[in-house]
Amino acid sequence: MTKSDNCVIDQYCDTGALFRDQFDNPYVIIRDDSQTRVLPIDGKDLKDYVIRRQYEQNRSIIADKNYRNILKLMGAYAGQNPKHPLTRRVAVADNNKFYYNLCNKRNIVEIIPGKWSIIEQQSPTFRESLSLAEQVSPCSNSNNVRSVSDFCNMRNPADQLLLEAYVHSCFIPQIQHPIAVFYGAQGAAKTTAAHLIKKLVDPSQMALSVPPATVDNLAVELANNYMTVFDNLSHLPEGQSNILCQAVTGGTYVKRKLYSNGDLTQLDIQGCVVLTGINLVVQKHDLLDRVMLFELDRIDEAMRISDRDFWADFEEARPALLASIFDTVAAAMVLHPQIQVPSSQKKSRLVDFYKWGLAITEALGRNREDFISAFAEHEGKKTSQALASDSFSEVLIDFMEQQHEWEGRISDLFRELLLISNGRPIPKAANKLSQVLKQMEPTLSRIGIVLTFKTSSNNCSIVSISMI
Repeated sequence: MTKSDNCVIDQYCDTGALFRDQFDNPYVIIRDDSQTRVLPIDGKDLKDYVIRRQYEQNRSIIADKNYRNILKLMGAYAGQNPKHPLTRRVAVADNNKFYYNLCNKRNIVEIIPGKWSIIEQQSPTFRESLSLAEQVSPCSNSNNVRSVSDFCNMRNPADQLLLEAYVHSCFIPQIQHPIAVFYGAQGAAKTTAAHLIKKLVDPSQMALSVPPATVDNLAVELANNYMTVFDNLSHLPEGQSNILCQAVTGGTYVKRKLYSNGDLTQLDIQGCVVLTGINLVVQKHDLLDRVMLFELDRIDEAMRISDRDFWADFEEARPALLASIFDTVAAAMVLHPQIQVPSSQKKSRLVDFYKWGLAITEALGRNREDFISAFAEHEGKKTSQALASDSFSEVLIDFMEQQHEWEGRISDLFRELLLISNGRPIPKAANKLSQVLKQMEPTLSRIGIVLTFKTSSNNCSIVSISMI
């Protein structure tokens, strides 16, 4: 180590600036020129920063070997401090404070019940990502209050309300956000709607993308964005569908750091996801159970405006629109503790969204019943889509219309369904049938077919099916 390298150690191995996140990854807090940055120790941003500062201060460049040794020392010191959970765009503190990252390295938005404000970032809360872009500063404008649906090609009032609830809910941390799916004819402005929502919630250097070919790379993209938008999809492979389910319900994705060793890293992939496509690409029941469907109609040529005029109008409205969203979320935080979720929704995967949707609807000046009605209409449409896209559903419904009640081993059910299938596709084996039925359970319950699974005394899989 040179004398200047030792100066780097003294400067960056200050134990107060080093810590590990909830996944045991080491970070350093850099405070410089009124900016606060939280950088991963093994990242390119920190290396560029240290090399640049070292040259500016000492007119010397750190050798790669010495820099690697400095990183090891920083990692060791980081483990001595309490862990700080980090997130990407939104965060929560003490259950009654929400934070929104403006990504300007100085300020964040603090939202508490009834009000919000822009404050200086103090403690480490957000981690940096190359994909995150700076958000405009929110600014109230009572003379020109716009809504999200004003900019989206959506005519159904129920869908407009659900879209408003969805976008506002994206500013609420640590809940299960449904995947927004925009589909419809070419020229329906699906991409525009998705891009607009991305700009409002989580502006990025690359707003729209296509799903990576591998599941590992898909997990990395989800981990680097709070809101990920996959545009113009024509199909969704099973592996990608499964990862998107996990992006809604939460948890972590574990992958190898490098192919050259066995070290593992954990990725937080829970966040908001938007999909677009001409056709409805979501087919699997378990993913359909986690989405909000927004079907858009083709825009009449006489109603079209240029992209330049549209985005100029949106950018002019964005600061006030963002402020209005924060106003609504702050008001919803006051109402949320008083909301009682109907018993019919308590077992729903989207129960958190449903409860916040009720609070947001009331905060927008609407009646809660409007959201209840809109959500019920949407669930009916989603059920129809799920059944129409699955030929096996038709076989099972035909079977139950003859039986009304049935109980027995999965293997026996498989044989009986095979007899009445008449060439229609059914799962290829009894064990696959059990898996498919469990995925279909929420959809089937909405049309009055109730499934109950249990294990017999001799460890056989038993299923009870009844049509209400």
